[in-house]
Amino acid sequence: MLRETTTVSEVGYLNLNPKDPFFRFSLSFDPEGVLEWVRIRWDRAWCDGAKSVGTAMLAVSLLAALQASLPALAGLGGAKVPLLCALVICYALSHNTPMALGVAFAAGILQDSLSLTPLGLSSAIFGVVVLVVASFRDLVLHRSYFAQFVLGSIGIALAGAALFFVLSLSGAVICATGLATLRIVLASLVGGGLVVPLVHCLLHRLDKRLGDLPVEGLQDVAV
Repeated sequence: MLRETTTVSEVGYLNLNPKDPFFRFSLSFDPEGVLEWVRIRWDRAWCDGAKSVGTAMLAVSLLAALQASLPALAGLGGAKVPLLCALVICYALSHNTPMALGVAFAAGILQDSLSLTPLGLSSAIFGVVVLVVASFRDLVLHRSYFAQFVLGSIGIALAGAALFFVLSLSGAVICATGLATLRIVLASLVGGGLVVPLVHCLLHRLDKRLGDLPVEGLQDVAV
C-alpha cells in the first residue's frame, strides 16, 4: 500500500501533526486558517482567565464575610483576624503578580468598606505586600508550611504596621507604647504565621475543586 504524503507546495502548509491546530494554521498561507487558530487560542485563554477571576472573587467574598463575622482580637489592638491579608499573601506566593495585585485591590476595597478605614488604603498596602512577597516566590516552595509561616508573619506584620502608622498620622487611632506595642507586634507575627498556611490550604482545595490551578504555583511538592 502506498503511503500518502503531503508537501508544502501542494497545500501551502506543512502538516506535522494533524491533531495540533498550531501546525495546521501557523504555517498555513490561508488567512482564514490563521484567524481560526487565533480564535481558538483566544477562547481558551479567555475561559481560563475568567475561571481564575471567578475563583479569586469567590475566595475574596467568602473570607471577607468570615472576617467581618469574627470578633475583634485584643491582642491585635482590636483588629479582626487578617483573613483577607492572608489571602493576598497566598495569591502572591502561588499565582502570578497581576492576578495577586487584582486580588489585593478587591480585598482591600472590601476590607475598607467593612471598617472605618479610608477607602483604598488597604488596597495600596496589600499591593505593597504582594510585591514584597512575590519577590521571594521563586526562592521558596509554595506548599512549604515553613515558607508560608515566615512570609505570612512578615507580610501581615508589615501590613498591620503600615495601616497603623497611616491611621495614627491622621489621628484616627492612638499610638500604643511600651509593652502594648510589643504585644501587638508579636501577636501579628505569630498570628500571621498561623493564618496564612490555613488560608493557603483552603485556597488550594478551592482551586482543585473548581479546576483552576494557576500556571505559577500551587504545585504538589513536599514540605
